[in-house]
Amino acid sequence: MLIPFGLLSQENYKLKALKLGGGTNRENVFGPFVSGEYLYYSSDKKTKSAKSIVNEDGSSFTDIYRVKIKKNKVSGRKQHLNNAINSVMNDGFVHITKDDSLLYFNRNMNNEDDESKSGIFYSKNINDTLCAAIPFKHNNISYNVVHPTISEDESLMIFASDMPGGKGLSDLYYCEYINGEWSEPKNIGPQINTEFRESTPYLYKNQLFFNSDRPGGIGEKDLYVSNRSKDGWTQPKNLGEPINSPKDDFSIFLIDGMQEGYFSTNRKTSLDHIIYFNSQLPRPDTFHEVEPNFCFIFKDEEYETSNDIELVWDMGNGIIKKGNNFEYCFDKIGAYSMSLNIIDHSLEQEYKNIHQQDIEILTDDKPYIVHEIQDSKHIFYVDIGTCNTVYDKYYWVVDGNLRFEKQIVVEGPNHEIKYISWNEADPEKVVGVIKKYD
Repeated sequence: MLIPFGLLSQENYKLKALKLGGGTNRENVFGPFVSGEYLYYSSDKKTKSAKSIVNEDGSSFTDIYRVKIKKNKVSGRKQHLNNAINSVMNDGFVHITKDDSLLYFNRNMNNEDDESKSGIFYSKNINDTLCAAIPFKHNNISYNVVHPTISEDESLMIFASDMPGGKGLSDLYYCEYINGEWSEPKNIGPQINTEFRESTPYLYKNQLFFNSDRPGGIGEKDLYVSNRSKDGWTQPKNLGEPINSPKDDFSIFLIDGMQEGYFSTNRKTSLDHIIYFNSQLPRPDTFHEVEPNFCFIFKDEEYETSNDIELVWDMGNGIIKKGNNFEYCFDKIGAYSMSLNIIDHSLEQEYKNIHQQDIEILTDDKPYIVHEIQDSKHIFYVDIGTCNTVYDKYYWVVDGNLRFEKQIVVEGPNHEIKYISWNEADPEKVVGVIKKYD
């Protein structure tokens, strides 16, 4: 069964193939990864080196290159990484740590055997020089260990492997970085893996993107996403069109969540190439944290409570409070007409509206994200009741993913919740707000 990812459509995105080779120069280019000003990728471009030979299936061996890039604009000459990274056989699928100190990739483990299995290697980057590659401790000459991706805090690695005992032709596995070492690999489980082939994992915040040739997708290989929860990984969702196509779509990299990034495909040509995608929805330059003051101290300086005198406060929202010098928190933005009544029990007399005051809880014409908790679920929706602008268009960005529901429900803390809205008649005046919560 195809579970579509959000409500994406061709109109939401603009796609453009990068000019890196592909259909123009008769080479396969794939595996995008951006670090700093460079796009790293793999290519089977023939060179004057020993890589001009081919695999037994006729395909050329691959090397890793990098080129300067800004969005979809490639500039300068592409650079072939040094011999510490590129060997005489297959090298590809880069992952670079956040601090740019380590470059992970996969390569054939035996350079003298073109049927050699592939493993994960890593290289230390010292003063912008990549050092000799070090093999991952869980490589094995009997099976492939490939496509490494590492969490932002470098505590989790996920990779693909056809090691014995898996569920399918290729499964996803994970290791945890504990006491300076990667733990023994564990199968990520049946929620992700199928009897078919799962590969090219990519971690983005608390989400796992990967490709699979499981039945029920749009194409031969589709891109999927799963969210990490306290119970493991959620059921994967197909990214849908236009990210997926009837052909092979794989190896995604995100610049700004699903609003902008790159992925590999062989659509419209038999050769792999890299596509830059960019959301066409209005996007704000900045996001505002809208948290108005809901709590106030109420104290009357003229009257004090006693056995005979009682202060009764009408908070203007149907709530009655008794006493003096107390804090009260309103639960919604808006305008409230508060009034104070005094009851003199000795005279059996009530004096109404001794004091009156209008209290306004406003958001400076910005939407306010309301956060409620029900059991373990966090619920978010928007209150625009005090806004002068008619915000009739909107979308959410939850952990980088575009969502179009009126209400967002997530499990647990540590999610990034953004809301973007505008008036259809004036989309340039788009407003973005963000909700921070524990």
